[in-house]
Amino acid sequence: MTQIPALNGKLDTGPVKSGNMKRIILQVDKEIAEKKRTPQVDPKTGKKRSDDKHSDLYTDEDPKGTITGLGFKDKKTALESIKKINNSNRKHAHKVQAMLVMIQRLKVAIERTKDKEKLKDLRQALKVYEPAFEKLKKKTKQS
Repeated sequence: MTQIPALNGKLDTGPVKSGNMKRIILQVDKEIAEKKRTPQVDPKTGKKRSDDKHSDLYTDEDPKGTITGLGFKDKKTALESIKKINNSNRKHAHKVQAMLVMIQRLKVAIERTKDKEKLKDLRQALKVYEPAFEKLKKKTKQS
């Protein structure tokens, strides 16, 4: 039987029941992500942060709680994403965090994009995300 290298031989790829497949895939993904992760350098001290303090804009620390299918490539995608966030069965704080991350990623994409058409689409998406985020923040203050 062939072994999956990411699991260091802990699991073989013999007959797998479909119910276990999702668990296996999540386990493999987690181990691969842990191997790729490198601690980020703290800009104030110049020292590496420990793994438990490391987090970045594109790392999914908790894949179980992820709201899938979010994006920001254009206005239409942004509107669909906002709808998904608002209709998700997550706590309000989770929704705020998800939208904040999308806005932060969008701003980075705007800084890095050279193509004028793509830049136009990204800016339109930002114009949709920011008011929706403000609306979520108002709801936070009311609670």
